[in-house]
Amino acid sequence: MRKRNVAADVTAGMLLSNAMPHLIMGVAGKRMLTPGRPDSSPTRNLVWAGLNLVGGALLLGVTGWGTASQEEAERRMVAVAAGMLLKDLSGLGYELTLGPGRAALRRGRH
Repeated sequence: MRKRNVAADVTAGMLLSNAMPHLIMGVAGKRMLTPGRPDSSPTRNLVWAGLNLVGGALLLGVTGWGTASQEEAERRMVAVAAGMLLKDLSGLGYELTLGPGRAALRRGRH
């Protein structure tokens, strides 16, 4: 597996994983942090989720997943899963440390 593919696969995993919380909060009609906006609207979160999904899919598409053998795709899936795990661990760390304070600030404003 080429290093370029590993980096693209890890990045794709991170993007695909990042889409999920934004999609969930957007569909639920809730506000959530997005780049440049600490308290983004549900619509902005849905757009951000869509951009992450498209970015992840494009990265997988341009790096030859369609022409990869089953064996190669299974090996590359490990890199995608590693990217998802990295993103999920960083998101968990954020929510455990900064998330509660952010919610308390928001309650104080309303």
